[in-house]
Amino acid sequence: MARTEDTPTGSPRGGARRAAKPKRSLRPQVVALGVAAFVALIGWGVLVWVAIHFGRSARGGDSEKWAYLAAASIGAVLCLFLSLWLFTVVLRRVGILEDNRRPAHPHRDEGPAAHPHRHEGPAAHPHRDDRPPSSHRH
Repeated sequence: MARTEDTPTGSPRGGARRAAKPKRSLRPQVVALGVAAFVALIGWGVLVWVAIHFGRSARGGDSEKWAYLAAASIGAVLCLFLSLWLFTVVLRRVGILEDNRRPAHPHRDEGPAAHPHRHEGPAAHPHRDDRPPSSHRH
């Protein structure tokens, strides 16, 4: 691009600049979520180990251990679910994962101009033939 008195050199946008990147800081809430996720993961490991122990005891003839095995198994599943959920929240807060979830109320922020014809019924489907059955071609 040639330089003239009125236009700056460089890109066609002239002197367009990007904003300064925000400094990364240690956020206590994100650290707490990460620690909670790690604790839940350790809890999962312990409960799996306990469930294996109770399973061996139950198969060896100690029938009351079946209830402990079931409880430890359910607890392990819950701990793993909690851990994965918390790790996902941490990754979203840090910015590694994008938050693609839809808002709970998608039309709450839109004004009345977004839906100008609310009083009208649903629009006819463009591919549907709304003629009475007698006028259909065969």
